[in-house]
Amino acid sequence: MIEIMPNAYGESPASSPSLARLEKLQGFLEHDPDNLSLLAEIADTAISCGELETARAMAQRGLERVPGDPYFSLRLSSVALAEGNHEEAGEITGSLLQQGHGDAAVRYNHAHALIGRGRFEEAQEMLSRLYAEGAPFPQIPQLLIRALHYLGEVEEAIAIAQSYLENHPDAGDVAGMLSLLHFDNDDLAAAEHWSRQALAQAPNNLDALLAGAGVALAAEDAPSARTLLHRAVSLSPTNGRAWSKLALADLLDLDLVSAREKLAYAVKYMPEHIGTWHILGWVQLMQQDIDGAETSFCRALALDDNFGETHGGLSAIAAMRGDWVSAEDHAKIARRLAPEAMSAHYMQIIRLQQEGKTDTAFRMMEIALKRGHAPSGGNLSEMLRRIASKRRIPRR
Repeated sequence: MIEIMPNAYGESPASSPSLARLEKLQGFLEHDPDNLSLLAEIADTAISCGELETARAMAQRGLERVPGDPYFSLRLSSVALAEGNHEEAGEITGSLLQQGHGDAAVRYNHAHALIGRGRFEEAQEMLSRLYAEGAPFPQIPQLLIRALHYLGEVEEAIAIAQSYLENHPDAGDVAGMLSLLHFDNDDLAAAEHWSRQALAQAPNNLDALLAGAGVALAAEDAPSARTLLHRAVSLSPTNGRAWSKLALADLLDLDLVSAREKLAYAVKYMPEHIGTWHILGWVQLMQQDIDGAETSFCRALALDDNFGETHGGLSAIAAMRGDWVSAEDHAKIARRLAPEAMSAHYMQIIRLQQEGKTDTAFRMMEIALKRGHAPSGGNLSEMLRRIASKRRIPRR
């Protein structure tokens, strides 16, 4: 079987003994520069120490002496993974698989590269087989959980995470994953529990920070959410989900300007997330930026035209422009796709307001808000009253 180092991706910090061992091996190589076993051992030790330039040089030297060698090729893919170069790693392991090298180590590296390239379905299939086989390589459960989460297989991901934690109770990374899984599964109590567990072991665990912030936002606690989210964006400045949640914290404070600034980052780093385009579109509408809102809702429509919220937003835009035919067309689709959503009825509220029937419009809005459920309990109407009672709407 093709072997790779168990901590091939920098999962453990380099230790002084390992660095000393690396220096010793390099000394031996000076006297025996063509020793393939020595080149392989130096490459493996260098990977484990995080000395990636050395590891790459040794793997390439091995391939120069034995072109196409699968062992040195696999080591080179491990270096590429550690460097974050998933394209290179995937090309190497893909070639090895085509050549018939289907060892668990090759499949493990290939699955890791697939995750990095966003090819989650392929990765999930390969990781599931490795997991079932009990392949003795690190991060298989973590990578599988990540793939399943992305694919929406939340219950299966939760089961794997819980099983792993039963045998590895100090695995803060998996506890963090589990917290975010529970948050996305609308189990706020479990999300908070596992977020606290993870952050106690690993204060910079990104999943736990996002889950904890989400729980705080659901409780309408913007300051606590911001504390966690500022740490999250400092660790991962391109994390669209963190920027989106920071925008929601601003919306709890009714600060539209700041929310819009953060949403611009959120859609930049998470352009495929329809819900974020929706939030940006509604913020733009509240600022009377109809053209900007239309651009945002059209971006959402281009991603998927089967969301009622998208058509509700476009209906509102058409109504604000006085295009009642288009407004009604989109409203019909919105009511069919999401009959309980307020956006599906917003066009009618605008029409009533323009007709001077403000009392009827207000009652209709109140009814629509009462249909929606607030994360912290009660309905959206009650949530808005709570927010308004705590804060004064800023003048813009």
